[in-house]
Amino acid sequence: MRSPDGLGLAELASQCGLDRATTLRLTRALVNTGWLQRDAQSGRYLPGVEAWLAGRFSSPARDKLLRAGAAALKALSRSTGDTVYLAIRSGPEVVCLARVDGAHPIGAKMKPGQRHRLGVGATGLALLASLHPDEREQVLAALHAYDRRGLDLAAMRAQFRRRDQDGYVLASGTVFYRVPAIGMEIQDATGTAVAAISLGADQERLDAARIEALVPLMRKARLAIERGLRKP
Repeated sequence: MRSPDGLGLAELASQCGLDRATTLRLTRALVNTGWLQRDAQSGRYLPGVEAWLAGRFSSPARDKLLRAGAAALKALSRSTGDTVYLAIRSGPEVVCLARVDGAHPIGAKMKPGQRHRLGVGATGLALLASLHPDEREQVLAALHAYDRRGLDLAAMRAQFRRRDQDGYVLASGTVFYRVPAIGMEIQDATGTAVAAISLGADQERLDAARIEALVPLMRKARLAIERGLRKP
């Protein structure tokens, strides 16, 4: 797939030598597993997160996201002294794209390329909270089936309400032991969540007063990334 604007279903069917029905089934499976991405406006198909991570294709959208995020993440980490992340959704999972370490170390860290389930951790929770309520409930049902003991549905729904009211979520350390974090989604020009940022700190550095002070700094970083994404 070498077209920077992606390919339509008919073009994919022609290039693959398949009928449209078979091509549609295959593209749906590839979209669901993160190997393809369907543009919501044009309906055309582009390489997904998994293809980009595997290094098989260049992805202008994700390359642009990393460029837009680089300066904002560094500025946020420098101003707060904390570790910050940029992550993107890949089907039922969230993939860490970038991490900037702060002056204050934390007990455990995600590495770029590392992944966890959607809804887990601050970036995963932010991306889940940004979904339409119907899709959100479908993901919650899948998460509950996967991990009935460790999933607190009431607590997660409380974070959805926090996101809707205040624009951010709080994760209590569900990925790495007891490293709490603040998360916010990144939106494109259409208002669709395309990524998320988070700030992780040890418990004593993330009390209620400091969270209140950190949220405006995270909003500033989020807006800087969103402006970068909207540049031609």
